[in-house]
Amino acid sequence: MKQDDQIIKEFFHKMKEEDEKLSIPKIPVSPPIRFRRWISLGIAASFLALLTISFVFWKKQKVEDYTFVITLSEQSETTSKSLVVQESLMELWESPTQSLIDDFN
Repeated sequence: MKQDDQIIKEFFHKMKEEDEKLSIPKIPVSPPIRFRRWISLGIAASFLALLTISFVFWKKQKVEDYTFVITLSEQSETTSKSLVVQESLMELWESPTQSLIDDFN
């Protein structure tokens, strides 16, 4: 049993020595807060410039350029006429089971 313990100790001792020989890569450092602030200010400035440019172009459209033509015509009838004409489909309705009854008669 003691020999097994010694073998295990040697194994882990060798692993520790191999781990000490390994070089640890450096962790990349996050940019300083000043740099982040410049990025957020740049995004805000770009958004503001885009908003200003779109507002200027939108304001240039003149309402006077549009012309509306309204035509009045005299009708002999005094009642109003519906522009939407739709036939009632209730006259054509058939029960879904009626076809089954007709097929087996």
